[in-house]
Amino acid sequence: MDSDRSVRSELGCMIEDGKLGHVLGMASGWEETYAEAKRLCPDIILAELVQPLLKSMVYLQKVKEALPETAVILMARSHEVEMLRQAYEKGAELVVHKPVHALEIRNVLHNLELARTMEWLVTRAGREKAVLTDREESDALQENLMETPDVNVSIRRLKGILKEMGIFSEAGSRDIIEILRYLMAEKIEFADVTISELCSQMNQNPKSVEQRIRRAAASGMSNLAARGMEDYADPIFNEYAGKLYSFEQIKKEMNYIRGKSEQHGNVRIRNFLSGLLECCRES
Repeated sequence: MDSDRSVRSELGCMIEDGKLGHVLGMASGWEETYAEAKRLCPDIILAELVQPLLKSMVYLQKVKEALPETAVILMARSHEVEMLRQAYEKGAELVVHKPVHALEIRNVLHNLELARTMEWLVTRAGREKAVLTDREESDALQENLMETPDVNVSIRRLKGILKEMGIFSEAGSRDIIEILRYLMAEKIEFADVTISELCSQMNQNPKSVEQRIRRAAASGMSNLAARGMEDYADPIFNEYAGKLYSFEQIKKEMNYIRGKSEQHGNVRIRNFLSGLLECCRES
C-alpha cells in the first residue's frame, strides 16, 4: 500500500521481476488495504505509514487481528522513536525507511521466508512427534488406512495432480492432502462441512491453514494461466483450469500476467478443494 501510484507500481515490479513473490493486489489507502487483505489473505503486506498516525495504527491493529499470520512491513519517512514503538506494539513485523531500495526489500522478504519455513518445519516436527508418541492414535490411523485402500490410491492421484500444477512443494499442498485424506477416509461430503471446520482438523490455527491453502491455490492458478497463454491446447491447462477455477478468473489472471490488469484472479477455496477431490477420485 502506498498513496503514490508510481511507487506502488515500482514496488510491484521490484517484487515480481526479482522473483521475490507474487503481488496479489495493490491499494492506495488503509481502508482499501484492510478490505483487500481480508479477501486475499496475503503472506506479507507492504504498507506506507502515513499521517494521521492514529489512523495507520488503528488499521494496522485491525489487519493483525483479522490476519494474525500475515506479516506487515511498514515504510516510513520519519525516524521518530515513539512512532516506531507504536508500530511494533500494534504488530508491525518491521519498519523500513523511505526511500526503499530493491536490495533492502529483497533481504527483508528473503529473511521472512526463511523464518516462516523454519517455523513450519518446527511445527511439523512437533506434530509428527506427537503422533508417534500417541500409540493409540497411531494404531487407529493405521487401521483406518488398511480398511480404505481406495483412499491411498486417490491420494497418490492427488499428489500427481499437485505436481502437474507445479504446487506440490508449496506448504499449503500438505494441508490440502491432509484435508482431502480426512474427507475421503471419513466419507464426508463438502456440503456437510465448512472450510473453517476442515482447517480446524489440522490441529493448527485454522486461519493459517486457510491462508496456506489459498496461496497454493493462487500459485496453481498462475501456473495454469501461464500454460494456457502459451498453448490453449495444453492438456494440463484443459484438464484442471475449468475444474478447479472459473474461466473468468483464469482469464483475469492471464490479463495480470500480460500486464493488462493490476489484479490477480480470485480463488474460491471451496471450489478448488471440491474440484481436486473429484479429480483425484477419477480413475
